[in-house]
Amino acid sequence: MGQATILAALIACASGFPWDHHEAADAGIPLSRTAFVVRMAANDKDLSKISNAVSWAEELQRQTPQVDFWLSVDTTQDHSEYNSQNWSAVPAAGNKLIRLAPKDQILKFHSFAEKDSMKLQKFVTAFQEKNMSVKIHTYSEKDIVAAYPDIEEAREQSVKACNGKQWCNQPLGWQFHTQALGLWWKQNKKAYDHVWVSEPDMNFHHKLPEIVKSYAVEVDPDADLVNMIIPGWPFKWMWSDTGTKSYLEKTSPMEKFATDGPLLAKTIQNSFVQRKQSTNSKCMRVATPEYVQRYSSTLLDTLEDYCGTKHMCAHSEQFSVTVATCEGMKVRAMNPRLLLDVRHDGGPLR
Repeated sequence: MGQATILAALIACASGFPWDHHEAADAGIPLSRTAFVVRMAANDKDLSKISNAVSWAEELQRQTPQVDFWLSVDTTQDHSEYNSQNWSAVPAAGNKLIRLAPKDQILKFHSFAEKDSMKLQKFVTAFQEKNMSVKIHTYSEKDIVAAYPDIEEAREQSVKACNGKQWCNQPLGWQFHTQALGLWWKQNKKAYDHVWVSEPDMNFHHKLPEIVKSYAVEVDPDADLVNMIIPGWPFKWMWSDTGTKSYLEKTSPMEKFATDGPLLAKTIQNSFVQRKQSTNSKCMRVATPEYVQRYSSTLLDTLEDYCGTKHMCAHSEQFSVTVATCEGMKVRAMNPRLLLDVRHDGGPLR
């Protein structure tokens, strides 16, 4: 999605809905049942961003100690059997939850040999050098396929969309984030009511605790999905048909997608809802960026049901938000005041 689109949406949200913190309900939701998950891959690109994750953990621990901080790490590329053309020999990582004190060694808890966990060890070292404990979730592509076998059908559509482009020949966790998160959720669903998920290449300019706390006392704290902007549908989007047959048969893309700022400013509001569809009708397919989002436990359970039981899986930039809106859940945009200084990968949100 383009920078102009997101900026226009942020302006629309700012002008079209009351965002006064003083009007927020004092009760809110208990932060003790909130998790903040940083989604990472054990590769050189994400290793270069580990300092971001460490600083976020420090800030949250200092200002919102009730929030549980997690790293969810795809270890597929961190194994000696991996190469960029074929990683089918990389074994399952076991979908493990590992809790490490500052002096613990990762290899005492991780089943892979040292040579197959080099980057994961560096992730842990970055926290331990700050004398910090860390909670880590580890998985590989094999774990995703074992838990969500229908994802292979969606992968076939992804291969067609890539059309031989090397840059998008990636392990499943690269574009099916929802199922990677689902692996973590299967073991944590009793612990949390709300889960924040962020990419590692964000810069919150030290406002992360404020953002997390604000949604514990917002006017609408029970939103099921909080995105940076309200959903849309990119023109000729390459991932539009990246989904299973069941998903594609029961959904259809938006017929129109506004691309100029003024039109977006007139039409986009803070909340997005489509009426829950009957069994035989098609639901509108929508998409939104995933740089940082907040999920409710209700939505996470529903996503599990869709891909795990109903055979409906899709590219994650459309899957979570389409399921939420199709089910009539509350989907809303983030407070633009909190996003003014947020940056992605060194630049403005785009």
